[in-house]
Amino acid sequence: MRPTTGLALLAVGLALACGSEDPTGSGDTTVASVEVTPSVGTIVSFGGSLQFTATARNAAGTAVSAEFTWVSSDPSVAVVNVTGGVSGVSNGVSSVTATAAGVGSNAVTVTVAQALAIVLVTPAAETLIAVGDATVFTATGTDANGSTIMDEFVWEWSSSSEAVAIVDADGNAIAQGPGSTSITATTAGISGSGQLVVDPVPVARLEMPESVGVGDQVSVDVRLLSTGYGSVTGAFAFTLNLDPSVLQYSTGSTDYYVALVVDNTGSTMTMVTSVPTGLPDNTVVVTLVFDVVGGAGGPTDLVVSIDRLIEALTFNDLTGDGVGETRSLLIQ
Repeated sequence: MRPTTGLALLAVGLALACGSEDPTGSGDTTVASVEVTPSVGTIVSFGGSLQFTATARNAAGTAVSAEFTWVSSDPSVAVVNVTGGVSGVSNGVSSVTATAAGVGSNAVTVTVAQALAIVLVTPAAETLIAVGDATVFTATGTDANGSTIMDEFVWEWSSSSEAVAIVDADGNAIAQGPGSTSITATTAGISGSGQLVVDPVPVARLEMPESVGVGDQVSVDVRLLSTGYGSVTGAFAFTLNLDPSVLQYSTGSTDYYVALVVDNTGSTMTMVTSVPTGLPDNTVVVTLVFDVVGGAGGPTDLVVSIDRLIEALTFNDLTGDGVGETRSLLIQ
């Protein structure tokens, strides 16, 4: 909890001037004046500190021993300890004084004004899986101790590789191609960065009617997308999960080589395909036809997933880097 503004914070310490009570030997140890040095100070971070020194003198100007009480006029801005150490709490101005034997010192003005030292960019790391996908980076300025500066900054955004991603004046980064890039925010010559990886992966998509009646047939297209980066090439395994009490597989057709495996319960279908080089993006790999045998009056879900095959001949080595989707079909 921060101290209440306006309440003085007291700190008491003992200072020995020049190692003795009266080096001149006059015997006068009465405190006539107190001086605090330096006469002004600035703290540029919350938790940052300055050290002040108090000296008591007698009427002849000779330093004498004294016990000092330190006071900050606004401890919500700056606090002072028993040895004259001052720490910044919040932006503002406070006066620091030292008193000995009822004699007050000069008032030292302490200004707490955060200075930008660090730029934090969030997210620190992000991955996009499709060319054309976008994400937003934001920047925050902090002082040297990591406390957020609430001032509004004007940020200049840049991408270290615009072949991977471009970024606009508001920190919106858009994927352009595979690779890694640094997304950097700069103001007043101070910068911070986040890392953006663009790693396009194959995407499986289902295309079918929104509704169908019991006793009818429904046609489902399984599409393969390259996520916007050129044509689709390689070998892939699609897995389709469905409710066999609602849909039962009837037939399938394709212009490409597809090996189709249906499990014993009819709830899972695995399709393995080898795609020729240069296949256009968003191509229908296989069309499946199902008989609608139940589920009237409610929706049923079809869930497709996709894996890239490393070894196209054996079809048994999956990378697990694909993205699928869930589509809902209303049974009337």
